[in-house]
Amino acid sequence: MKIEDPDSEEVKEFVAKQMKVTESVLRNCNSRDRLRDKLTKSYDYPRYGCPFQKGNKYFYFHNPGLRSHPILYIQIDKDSLDEDGEVLLDPNGLSEDGTVALRVFEVSHDARYLAYGLSSSGSDWLTLQVMNVDDKTVQPDKLSWSSMYLLMNICKGAARLNKFYCCDLSTLPNGVESHRGKGILPFVKVIDNFEANYEAIVNNDTIFTFLTNKHAPRYKLARVDLKKPSIWNEVLKESEKDVIDSVLPINGNQLIVSYLSDCKHVLQIRDLERGDLLHTLPIDIGSVNYISARRQDTMFFVKLSSFITPGVVYQFDLKTMVPQVKVLREIVVPGFDQAAYHANQVFVHSKDGTQVPVFIMARKDLVLDGSHPCLLFGYGGYGVSLTPSFDITRVVLAHHLGVVFCIANIRGGGEYGEEWHQAGSLGNKQNCFDDFISVAEHLISSGYTNPSKLCIEGGSNGGTLIGACINQVMLGFPSLVVQIKKMIFIT
Repeated sequence: MKIEDPDSEEVKEFVAKQMKVTESVLRNCNSRDRLRDKLTKSYDYPRYGCPFQKGNKYFYFHNPGLRSHPILYIQIDKDSLDEDGEVLLDPNGLSEDGTVALRVFEVSHDARYLAYGLSSSGSDWLTLQVMNVDDKTVQPDKLSWSSMYLLMNICKGAARLNKFYCCDLSTLPNGVESHRGKGILPFVKVIDNFEANYEAIVNNDTIFTFLTNKHAPRYKLARVDLKKPSIWNEVLKESEKDVIDSVLPINGNQLIVSYLSDCKHVLQIRDLERGDLLHTLPIDIGSVNYISARRQDTMFFVKLSSFITPGVVYQFDLKTMVPQVKVLREIVVPGFDQAAYHANQVFVHSKDGTQVPVFIMARKDLVLDGSHPCLLFGYGGYGVSLTPSFDITRVVLAHHLGVVFCIANIRGGGEYGEEWHQAGSLGNKQNCFDDFISVAEHLISSGYTNPSKLCIEGGSNGGTLIGACINQVMLGFPSLVVQIKKMIFIT
C-alpha cells in the first residue's frame, strides 16, 4: 500500500481502521473528557507580543484568550506601554468562520500607513492592502520602491549557504523601471559562491557588517566595503562554545548579540566598530522569542519564555551607562503555580562519550521511583535548535497525570553550531539515534520512568528519528508519537 496518496480509497480505509482502533482505546479513558475541558479552560489566557516602534507610535499583538488570531494594537504614549492600547486591525472579524489570516505586514517609517497581506483558508495567495493608521481606512495605494539598496540572497537547495548580491539603486538615474529590458541590474557580487551562510546586519553607507559561519561553525561578525568586496575584516570572533543566534543594531553604533549557550539564550550589548563587550543583560534562563529594536533608538524590547515561564516582555533602555530594565508585561496563566514545577538541564553520555544536553520538566514533588509516565521528544536535523518553550498542555498533563516531559538536544541540531549539525548528518546519522536512545536509558536508570511508561515523540525529521529508534532498541518502546514521518537519513 502506498500511503503517500491520502486520497486513495485504500489509504482512506486504512486510516479509518486505525482511527477505529484508537477510539476503542480512548473511549475507555475515564479522564479524557475532564482533560479536554481542563485544557480548553487552561488555554484561555492573555498573550502579548513585543512592542515595536514606528514614527512616534508603538504597535504590538495581543490575544485576550481563545481568539483564532492575535489582534494588532496601537499605543501612542511610550509611558503607557504596559496598558492596553487601541485596536488597529483585528483579523478575527474579517470572516465569519475565522479562516482569513494576517500573514504579512509592515508599518511605514512615519507610522502613517499599515501595509498588510491577508490569506484565506490557509492559501499561499495573499491580498495586499494599505490602511491609513490614523483613521483606519483602507487605501487604494500601490506599493513602490523607497529604499536605497536592493539586497539579494540566493540560496541553493536546503543547505544553509547563500550568495549575496547588492545593487545601489541611487546609481540608476530614473529608478528601477528605467532599467527594464536593458539587461541585468548593476549588482555588486559581494559573495559569489555557496561556501557559507551570510546575513547582512547593518551598514554605514557602503560598509556592511555580516553575520557569517565562514570558517566559523558557531558564527562570527565580519565587515566588508562594497567598493572593495574582496577585503573582509573580522569584527567579532567565533565563540569557543556558544553560537551567535542573532544580531540587531541599536543605539547608533551598538549591537544586541544573542548567543545560544547550552541551548539557552544569553543577551549582550557590544560595540559595533570593534565588537567589544559592553554589557550582559539580566534576563531569566530561557528562550528569547523576539527582539524588537531599531538602530536609531536607545530603547528596545525582548520577549522570553521557558518551560515554566509563559512569557515575559522586558523593556531595556541604553541611555544611561548601566542599561535600565523593567518587566513591561508578564503573561499570567490562571491557576498555574510556577513554584510547583521545576525545569532542569542534565547532560547524558551518549554511546561514543559525547555529552548530550537534556531538558526535564516535571512537578517539584516528583519522587524518582520509576513510576511516572514520561514523554521524550527529539528532532536532530537541519541544524534546528530546540530551546525552552512554554506549553500549557505539558503543565496540565504534569499536574493531573504526573507526566515527565523531556527534550533531548541530540546531534544533527544547531545547538552547538555547524559541527554539532554535521555530527548527526549523512554518514553520521547513527549518532542521532545513539544520542536519543542513551537519553531514554538515562531517564529509566535515574528513576524518572520505566520502560512500560516511556513514550517517544518526533515530527518530520523527528519522525525519522522515532522510526529508527523503535527498530534499533531490542525491546522497543511501548508507545510513540510520529508526526509527518519520513525515512530519509540525509539531514
